[in-house]
Amino acid sequence: FRSDDDEVINEEESADDGTDDDGNANDDEFPHRDLDEYLEWVHGYYSDLRFEPHHADTLRNHLTRDLLKESLTLGCDYMAANQKEAGNFRYQYDFVKQQSDPDDSPVRQAGALWGMTLCFQAMPHNTLYRTAVEKGMLFFQDHTVNGPIPGSHMIEYPDFDESQSGVNALYGLSLVDYLRTIRDNGLAESTTSANLSEENLRLQLDRSIRFLRYMQNDDLHFSEEYYFETEEKSEDSSPYYDGETLRS
Repeated sequence: FRSDDDEVINEEESADDGTDDDGNANDDEFPHRDLDEYLEWVHGYYSDLRFEPHHADTLRNHLTRDLLKESLTLGCDYMAANQKEAGNFRYQYDFVKQQSDPDDSPVRQAGALWGMTLCFQAMPHNTLYRTAVEKGMLFFQDHTVNGPIPGSHMIEYPDFDESQSGVNALYGLSLVDYLRTIRDNGLAESTTSANLSEENLRLQLDRSIRFLRYMQNDDLHFSEEYYFETEEKSEDSSPYYDGETLRS
């Protein structure tokens, strides 16, 4: 037997547990804010957070150099294992279905190559990583065409009708970090392919930069993509591509 008062009390207790009926946090902690109020609110929220000293000690005890190196190696090994024979990478793996996703994305392919290059930079004597990087570079070289201005070139990724500025920027970053790695570790002489010679890669980097400079507009943003059919660049820009291009 339960009285009506008991039911009211239980409902009130349920309402005060910090969650709604779906178990989500109430809006009292994360209130809805207009866009012009949000940044000020989130700054105040994070400024008020306090972390106990023992939490920092726990992180120092667990985030060791050996653990971080092991984590990096596992991630790099995963990327290298997911490189296709052609030189590009499997888009993603569905752990639930236990199968690869056949989808593709040029900018994520170029990002994967850059990530693989950073793996090689972190472990410059790992021949598996170097082979993966060079294989990826040869893939992008095979899909490079003349750009819209003399001395420039751009990536023409298979089955796509445009060359994205982000793709070319990330490929350029791969060239920068690969060249830096072989220079800093005295590995230039061990290059076996003329296409991967320092001279050729520097030429490719220069041509990529020329294309990216062409893609910059009067407002200093960079056009998101260049259309092969119309031979025009888009009016739209992307903060992602802008950042990647400026970094390269």
